[in-house]
Amino acid sequence: VYQAYFSGHGDGCLKVFILPFAAVGAGLLIGTGYTFLQLFNPRPVLTVSPGEIGLGETVEVAWETSGNLHKIQKWTIELEAYEEVRYRQGTRTSTEKNVFFTHIAHESQQGEDLRRGRAEVRIPAGSLHSFDAPNNKILWLFRVKAEIPNWPDIADEFPFKVRPQRVDGDLGLAPPAPEAALSCDHSA
Repeated sequence: VYQAYFSGHGDGCLKVFILPFAAVGAGLLIGTGYTFLQLFNPRPVLTVSPGEIGLGETVEVAWETSGNLHKIQKWTIELEAYEEVRYRQGTRTSTEKNVFFTHIAHESQQGEDLRRGRAEVRIPAGSLHSFDAPNNKILWLFRVKAEIPNWPDIADEFPFKVRPQRVDGDLGLAPPAPEAALSCDHSA
């Protein structure tokens, strides 16, 4: 780049040839700097209890955040469920994502309860439970989003399993044992 553009020794062909390589290199440098700055973001840790929730049940999400929180202007914890489908058209494989449920579990502004807190959300009974097959998935997750001015924002995902709705009746089955709480830490 120096030889082609700044030393005066580069001809037109060299300048055209080197331009895509310089653009990719500049993009990698900017991306590396952005990722490095994200290392200094506050780290949320979410705990979902019970560990596995059934359709129609209430899930409690608790959060604890470490790090410098005074720069965060808006903090959102959102429950989201989506279907992911992978299919082939000829030799090309495509993946589509269809969000079928979103609910804001908690929203805070600067100076409010960002360090720790709890919220409860009811999983809709008529919705879809978690499912994982080679080409189809139903995923449930809590998404933590935080807006930080002049700094990379926080966007972390904490997936969990939702099982089918319990059927109470004359099946003669004992109720299942309670699940242990599930804790997710994506700080690594």
